[in-house]
Amino acid sequence: MAASSYPDDWDERRRKVYSHDNYTCQQCGARGGSSGDTELHAHHLTPRSEGGSDSLDNLQTLCVNCHNSQHKHDITRDTTQNDQQDTVNNHLSRVYTILPFFFFVVIKHLIAPLAAGYGYFYILSEASSTAGSIHWLLTPIVLLVLGTTGGILGLRFQSIVFKSYLLVFGILAWYVSGQDPTFIERLGRIMTDAHWFEALIAIPTVLFGLFGPLLITLGTRITGTTESNRIN
Repeated sequence: MAASSYPDDWDERRRKVYSHDNYTCQQCGARGGSSGDTELHAHHLTPRSEGGSDSLDNLQTLCVNCHNSQHKHDITRDTTQNDQQDTVNNHLSRVYTILPFFFFVVIKHLIAPLAAGYGYFYILSEASSTAGSIHWLLTPIVLLVLGTTGGILGLRFQSIVFKSYLLVFGILAWYVSGQDPTFIERLGRIMTDAHWFEALIAIPTVLFGLFGPLLITLGTRITGTTESNRIN
């Protein structure tokens, strides 16, 4: 009958005690094992709570009734509660082991890419809007600078860049569909109200602003793979 924090060989120890005591309760004489049907327990002469050990010379065979009398309550209930507590502790231990890994995966593969992607597009939108309110020519310059800067930073965090574009694909579709008309309206005004060369400048710079970090990162990876294959 195992209990909380008992030694791993507790079952073997108590069987040795039963055998030593001839499977007989040392108080009332009730017999268990092959000679009777009494439930036997291994009782600590000096309680474990008072520093008693689990050694054989501190153990004595008692029947369940005498054992309960010694402890003045149902010892089997304590054992059940201890086993239940052990089960709960084991489950909690597994949860505590899994949680850090779970949060690491969520942060690495979801939160960080989403934050990076949303942050980039937010900066792109605000900066281009501010530049456009000053002069239309500043808008493509800002887009080129931000797209290039995002691409350079993306070289250090390539996995985040790829995951960002994958996760924020809906945001990109949102821009393209015109739900947030910042880029599309500006591009439309340039194409209808401005000279043709302004539209010629606007279209590639808007696309580069949107996809520059992805294009630079992807291009660098492809180039690196090609060079590696050539060397090999």
